[in-house]
Amino acid sequence: MKHTSVNLRKAVLGFLAQLEVDELPLLFALLIKPLLSISEGVDVMNNWFWSSSAWSMDESYSFSVLKYFTMDNMVALSWKKRYGFLHVIEDILGVFDELHVRPYLDLLMGCVVRMLGSCTSIIDSGKSNGLSLVDMYSSFRLHEKGAGAENQIMTSTTMKQFKELRSLCLKIISLVLIKYEDHDFACDFWDLFFTSVKPLIDGFKQEGASSEKPSSLLSCFLSMSGSYKLVSLLYREENLVPDIFSILTVPTASEAILYCVLKFVENLLNLDNELDHEDDAVNRILLPNLDALISGLHCLFKFSNATRRYE
Repeated sequence: MKHTSVNLRKAVLGFLAQLEVDELPLLFALLIKPLLSISEGVDVMNNWFWSSSAWSMDESYSFSVLKYFTMDNMVALSWKKRYGFLHVIEDILGVFDELHVRPYLDLLMGCVVRMLGSCTSIIDSGKSNGLSLVDMYSSFRLHEKGAGAENQIMTSTTMKQFKELRSLCLKIISLVLIKYEDHDFACDFWDLFFTSVKPLIDGFKQEGASSEKPSSLLSCFLSMSGSYKLVSLLYREENLVPDIFSILTVPTASEAILYCVLKFVENLLNLDNELDHEDDAVNRILLPNLDALISGLHCLFKFSNATRRYE
């Protein structure tokens, strides 16, 4: 049943992808509208959606919509709305071509990154305070139909759901960075992104020890390492690059994750060769972390030699 609904959704999107770009605004209005149904001023937004004859998805419009996506309203969305919205966005990115997606990219990714931020806030609150869902949600004024929040506890299952939702947000962002690496996202997008992923950056070494495949977050940084427009973002967090390099020192790191880290290094070196010598963006990343990189490569070669001896 699940696969049937997914296939049906993709078939509908495939039909809509045949429309002209200026015929798509209504689709995205309907996609965003359910997320705003609990927002202050939603009546104004509804009137704007349905009365505007010249629907424009410029930066000012994106800002006018995204201002309603406060932490309160993001957390208050039902699971069904969250997952439904994210899966539709994921399918749109897979079905629509660049021409049809790019005019709406700031708005869509602005929604995704705010949803990512709400997940991180809830997970961090649950870890630090051990709050029950009713305590946590009431602080965000959550009123979700049928949730039975008064009886729910922040169990490991609930935490897992929020982590899965966060992973889906990161997966979508990763897909966009790969497909639209030259897109200029606004500063507030990157501010929200790095604030939301900071706890995950601190756990990169642990990820290398316990995961088989690279996370979507690591894939995001891999995309940045190969883009002259995005590479400068890598030194926004002081410990980001050394923490990625530290994965090379983990004896149990999988080949897939090690390959991702080595590709990250290769991208930086290639970019350094391609950029003008006056542009020191890559040097600002590599030079302060050269010791960490050499140490990581030394550990990797040592582990590799030890493994071959015992084979």
